Amino acid sequence: MQTRVDYRFEHAVPLEVAIELANANGGEIVAYRFENEQFVGEYSPLSGVTPKDYLADLMQELGTSPEVVGYTVSVTADSGRALGAESAIPLSVRGEPEFSAPVVRQSFFDQQRAWASSAARELDSGSARMAGDWKPDMVSANIVKQPSGGRIDFDMAALWDSPSTPGYIPSDYGLEISVDLYNNWSSTDLRPFCTNPSPRDQFFAKNYGWNWHAVDEQFGWLAAAVPYADYNDLSDPCNRNSMAIGLRTPQAIPLAYYNAPYDWAVFFYIDAPPGNQTINRISGDVSIVTEAWCVSYPNYSNTDCMGVAQPGPGAPDLHRGFLDVDRHWTAPNKCWSSLEKGNDPPILMDPTVPGSGCPWG
Repeated sequence: MQTRVDYRFEHAVPLEVAIELANANGGEIVAYRFENEQFVGEYSPLSGVTPKDYLADLMQELGTSPEVVGYTVSVTADSGRALGAESAIPLSVRGEPEFSAPVVRQSFFDQQRAWASSAARELDSGSARMAGDWKPDMVSANIVKQPSGGRIDFDMAALWDSPSTPGYIPSDYGLEISVDLYNNWSSTDLRPFCTNPSPRDQFFAKNYGWNWHAVDEQFGWLAAAVPYADYNDLSDPCNRNSMAIGLRTPQAIPLAYYNAPYDWAVFFYIDAPPGNQTINRISGDVSIVTEAWCVSYPNYSNTDCMGVAQPGPGAPDLHRGFLDVDRHWTAPNKCWSSLEKGNDPPILMDPTVPGSGCPWG
């Protein structure tokens, strides 16, 4: 059984340098992590996207480059557990200077602001404001197949309007937002005991080899919120692929003054390899998960330790759905918003129509 262990450089370096350093150290590398002032994410060498193309795509979208702070390797569970009991694992950058990239171009945040304002008008037209809790008032998702290459883009957003706030999340819990894909296999069969030897490929998007990032206009907060990709599916049903991004410390999300009248906002992006199917049923969920295993095994990747321990007695309400699989919606090329903490039916939009209200315009 495999698990993942994170390694950290002494300071940030460019992606090309990070790849050279990681290759020299050896190991099965699954992701390179970057933590810029305004966006955090990972580039995966398993994605099929070359480093050159990945850097070009980021430059086109955000006008900047990743400041790589470390990488993740896949190891056997026994060795991972031994490493997980130790302190952080630092790696020398061998004299390479610290890398500082440009800030994210302002036009990207202008798109965020325009979409959030449109979403706010929808929310304001709904019912009376709900009582304050941890659940986001509005959640949106946009799933689009790229016209060339067939890769799948997942845009997801969660927005809170006071008195609701991520500050209501207990201090030992993180937050995860996911779009789940379903095929026609039995829902009672659990991984790793699936009849197909490659269960994660039997969907329109694979649950590995992602490139992903989260972005925010305010400087420095994202690293404090500790975003991570949750592609650990060891005990998931064979008929489901979960495309999920998490925040280990969502309490660190600051006020999103630029997205007024929303008070807190989180935006995520996943670029996933295409799977062996062209269409699947979908659902969506925002959940809070315990960090207990991450405390016990601090060098485990967050994808392997967040949510593993089961909440004890007195645990809070753990879920805020934003699409029920029983609605039988299918994707890709689907966009929707869920208002009023999920108490209203989700609103379906067309992601191919500019200005339709889908995330980022």
